[in-house]
Amino acid sequence: MKIIKRSESEVFKNGDICEVNEYPFNDTDINIGTAKLDGRFPNSGYLVNEIVKEYVYVVDGSGKIITESQTIEFNVGDVVYIPAGEPYYWDAHCFFVMPCQPAWYPEQSKNIQE
Repeated sequence: MKIIKRSESEVFKNGDICEVNEYPFNDTDINIGTAKLDGRFPNSGYLVNEIVKEYVYVVDGSGKIITESQTIEFNVGDVVYIPAGEPYYWDAHCFFVMPCQPAWYPEQSKNIQE
């Protein structure tokens, strides 16, 4: 068993809109992080994870996740599944927990312009 305290998490800020805390368990099969969003992210275009699928549990707030074919509204207590290869962007004011499988890494995440 292992615990990583929030104070030991790695913080990544993407401007004023997105702040992510990643918890470095060093497990390539799965990892977990938290994110706070305050607006549209990314600022333009879509994100796509080429390999990793994400599960998002909404702890606080609400918003929308927009894909090329649908808009999904979410609120506290909802879980959103983002499959690998699905372009999306956020329009939200929320805080969520996101386990990723396999473990998320930046090289497989791309920003696609509209």
